[in-house]
Amino acid sequence: MNTNLIKNRKKPLCNILFLLVVTFFMKNSFSDQGFMISDHENNKLAFSYMISDLAHYDVLLLGEWHGNPEAIKFQFNIIKALIDKKQRISLSLEHIETGKQSIINRYISNDIDAETFIHSSEIWESYMPIIDVAKNNNISIIASNSPKNISACVNRYGKNYLNKPNGLFDKSYLTELFPINAKYKSLFLNKIRGHKINSNINNLFLSQVVKDYAMAKSINLKDKDVGELIIHISGRTHVEGGLGIKYYLNRMNPALKVATLIPVSGNRPILGSGENNYRLHLKNESSIINHARNKNEVICGMTS
Repeated sequence: MNTNLIKNRKKPLCNILFLLVVTFFMKNSFSDQGFMISDHENNKLAFSYMISDLAHYDVLLLGEWHGNPEAIKFQFNIIKALIDKKQRISLSLEHIETGKQSIINRYISNDIDAETFIHSSEIWESYMPIIDVAKNNNISIIASNSPKNISACVNRYGKNYLNKPNGLFDKSYLTELFPINAKYKSLFLNKIRGHKINSNINNLFLSQVVKDYAMAKSINLKDKDVGELIIHISGRTHVEGGLGIKYYLNRMNPALKVATLIPVSGNRPILGSGENNYRLHLKNESSIINHARNKNEVICGMTS
């Protein structure tokens, strides 16, 4: 019998087994960056597996609890890993309003220093490592959130404010805000009922949706290169379940492949839990509040 032939026949099987083992550990070894990541069914995923998987998407909606140190470190590590992988990326931020894009551009061009940028953009100082790693690697940064005056006025006056002519603030970018995702509204209102809210809950939801729409529009307007991944960082509720920003992105551009990642902790309920691609398991929801918002009174131009 030809023993060499038998040995050669065994090699393909060995190769297949080797590949299966490597794939298993890539997907299930989640400690390589010190973070615990899973899919929506809580199957553990490796950080390196997730980074490779992101190559299949156009947009990553990265939900967070604002100011959470673990979440910010995780965001930084994602961006750095993608840079090291030579993945072309852009960064979009809820934390900066669309009208302040010029401030980002001036900081990237070194026309203003970090202190001026923080004050003018109202970005939390704890996010500066993310801003700077993008700046130092020629990564575009998009100011994506709705102007706070508009969302604050919607929170105060609801749909009546949206129906009012532009007046003090241009609301023309909201022309396709409706129809609103009914499932999102139902889950959102159920989630906040019982909490002490200092405004009408329907108005609060509408102001939330105004932000979702504005952020989706900013992402969609990006002149995206082939193979480029847009990473958008915003609060968890805007991302979870694909009910907010993703809903509008799908309406604006159905061809976009959008992934979502949300933080989870303990038994906190998740809106539309089955629709999230990735979960980041955090020890707690604590935040470091190290920002100074301009406290100018919002004037909405409404008489009643």
